[in-house]
Amino acid sequence: MIIAADEAVGHGLAGIIAGHLARQYNHPAVVLSAEGEIWRGSGRAPAGYNLVEILALAQAREYLYTFGGHPQTVGLSIWPDRLGQLRETLNRLLPPPQLPAFQVDALLSARDISNIQEVAALRLLELYGHGNPQPLFLLRGAHPLYAARTSTGEHVRFKLGTHSLSGSAAGTLLVFYNGVIVSRED
Repeated sequence: MIIAADEAVGHGLAGIIAGHLARQYNHPAVVLSAEGEIWRGSGRAPAGYNLVEILALAQAREYLYTFGGHPQTVGLSIWPDRLGQLRETLNRLLPPPQLPAFQVDALLSARDISNIQEVAALRLLELYGHGNPQPLFLLRGAHPLYAARTSTGEHVRFKLGTHSLSGSAAGTLLVFYNGVIVSRED
């Protein structure tokens, strides 16, 4: 389990930070505001984890001053001198982080993305957000040969290779701008 404690973290931000960490690492996270004799904070977990059950299995009551919540969200307070023991116990109980599950909208081949105009037409699907998520494509048989940020650092330039039946690799250099290919060199 990811456990972070810092006096600079305000109690109101602990849940937001824990949620960000849980999403980023696909693993339960607890963030504590480390001030005073009892530290207070929040825990968040991705789908598939139940924080209340995890804390109960860890017999966390002996480490925690208080805790309560729902499967993916808990509030808690702890005596600072017991934080190390809680961390050890939780890390023994929890499996290592898992890759998050995701839904691929379409499987593509290198041939499918060869026409810049067709790829650029994806902009017609915008604005993305709740109810209209950005599409996620899987490019089969491709592997990165080269990747670097552009001079502004805002975009990525990379070269993909694809394996043919003979085992040779062909490469295509692509430059993306806001998710759309703006340059292509074979």
